[in-house]
Order: sequence, then structure tokens, then C-alpha cells
Amino acid sequence: MNGRCPTVRLLSFAAVAAIALAVAGCGGSSSKAAKDILRRGFATSIGSANISIDITGKLDGIPQLSQPVRIRLAGPYSSNGSAKIPSLAWDVSIAGGGQTFSTAILSTGDRAFVNFQGTNYEVAPATVASLNRRWAARRSGGRTFGALGLHPLDWVGNASKQGESQIAGVTTTHVSAALDVGKMLSDLNRLSGTVGGLTRTPRLTAHDIDVAKKVVQNPRFDVYVGKADNKVRRIAVSVQFKVPSGSQARLGGLKGGTLQFSVQLASVGQPQRIVAPKSARPISQLRQQLLGRLGSGLGGGLGGGLGGALGGNGGSPGAGGASNQRLQRYSRCLEKAKPSDTAALQRCSALLK
Repeated sequence: MNGRCPTVRLLSFAAVAAIALAVAGCGGSSSKAAKDILRRGFATSIGSANISIDITGKLDGIPQLSQPVRIRLAGPYSSNGSAKIPSLAWDVSIAGGGQTFSTAILSTGDRAFVNFQGTNYEVAPATVASLNRRWAARRSGGRTFGALGLHPLDWVGNASKQGESQIAGVTTTHVSAALDVGKMLSDLNRLSGTVGGLTRTPRLTAHDIDVAKKVVQNPRFDVYVGKADNKVRRIAVSVQFKVPSGSQARLGGLKGGTLQFSVQLASVGQPQRIVAPKSARPISQLRQQLLGRLGSGLGGGLGGGLGGALGGNGGSPGAGGASNQRLQRYSRCLEKAKPSDTAALQRCSALLK
């Protein structure tokens, strides 16, 4: 990452932060009534669900990132308790600058895999064992936000009920609140090391967090909690920021931008089918393959960097022409949809099926 631009690290960090919220969550009325709803929702653990994570970011003033970048992770999740990381099988797509990149990640709790261009690669068993030890130590036997060191109630102020909403066929109570960016980033920064243990995890420095607190404007935090079971069905965060003119040169010309992410849970509590692939290559072969293709690195931004690294149009050749066409349609749909528009995001998701 470019050390001169902490906001670029914020964009990368958002992906890890959203995953952290998803995994941790699987675990106008008065402000007090609204906070009581949030308290019950965050305290109610979720053993299994089908999870969709959507992240969008746009940075103004940086040519390589002038187009919105959209990241989506979606698939089944199932808790393995406090001793092992969750089982999950998530498809991952990144769209931006006219390019689309896709991959997949899978965990059974004891084993972990990455699918790249149609080939499965297995993470070293020692790495998974180490991650499980850290997971067990951090979880401390619980499956709620607090067991992971997350305290979402401390992030919000002026909470209020906004009526009812249908999320994935479930009636929920919508609570909206102002967001304390500094407290949220500090919490998620501590957690990201555990969630991102399979890969190199972006971390925010104290200076990065201080910058974010100063430039962010009107951040919002929306939570949708099931009326019947008090389980969180959707979390959405929306952030706008504007960099003072005197600081723009030091931040590589960055003027401002937006960052939004959401986590949605469907089929909560229902069995999820997650099966390890029958065969896989060592992850070391994938690292060697990517290093050979990177050449001069990812300096050209998402469009040039990923496109050059992966070849062709940045998509996954192993997925076939039809899959690439679906991803392109999905990318165009995301560019038009607002991350806060649940119905629009669900229509985009249907294009991948």
C-alpha cells in the first residue's frame, strides 16, 4: 500500500472489517428503546447463515481509483464453536475500472482453500492450526461480538427506530444511528488480525485512524434485527469524507470520497452445505504463479494491476465465457445500485446465479 495515502488503506481495510462484522455477528423512537434492540441483537449468536458482504469505495483526486471499486463476498457460513474457525464457502468478486476479478475461499474449520482460475489450492495445515489457536484464544468460548473484543454499542449515538423492513423474507426492526468512526476502526483493527490470518491483513495505524476521524462527515450505522428472534439480519455503514485542501498534496492528491459496506444474513439457523474439494494443490504454487505474473506490481490500480496480473480482462479464465458475462453484468448492475438499497443489491446478486 502507498504509505502516503492512509485512505487507500482504509479501502482495503473495509473488506477485512466487513468480514469481521459478518463472522462476529454470527455469533423515531427513544434512543433507549433503539439501543435495547441493538443490545439484544448483538448479544444473540448465529450458528449458521448464508452471508452476503458488499463493499464499495470511491476516492476523488486519485486517477487510478477514480472509478468506484466494488467488492462482494457471498456464500454459506457455519460456526464450529470456539475451538476452530468457521466453515464457509464464499465466492469473491472485485469490480472496478471496467475490470472484474473473481475467486473463492473455503474453510472446513480444519482445512482451508483458495480457488483461483478454476484450480483449488490448499492453505498449509500449520497455518490453519495457528489460526485456530488464535481464534480459540480470542473467542474465549463465546460467539457474540463481545467475545471477539467488539463493542458495537460503543460505536453508536442518537440511535432511533426507523420502522420495519423485510430482509431476506424476515420482518426486522430497523435501527439507525450516528457512527463513532474512531471507536469502530480501533475495534475492527484489533480483530482484523484474527479474521485475516490466512492472508496479509491490512492494518491501520493510529495516525490513519486519527485522519479518518477528522475528515469523515455524517457517518451512519444501520442495523436490522429480526423481530421474532432478535438476530441481526443486516448491518450497513455509510461514510463520506472530505480532505482539507492543505492536506491533499500530502495524501497523493486525495480530495475526498465515499466508503460503504453492508453485511446481510439469510437462511439464518438453517443447515449449510460446505464440503472440501476432492483435490487441491499446495498454496505455495499459487504464490509462485502470482509472483511470476505480477512483474512490476500493482502500481496501475485495479484496472491495470489486476488486469495485467491475471491476464485478459482481469476475470478468471477458468470460469468460462458464460461466467465472465455474468460477472460483467453484475459489475454494471453494482455501479448503478446504491449499497444502502437492499432490493437493488439482491437484484444484482441474482445475475450471478
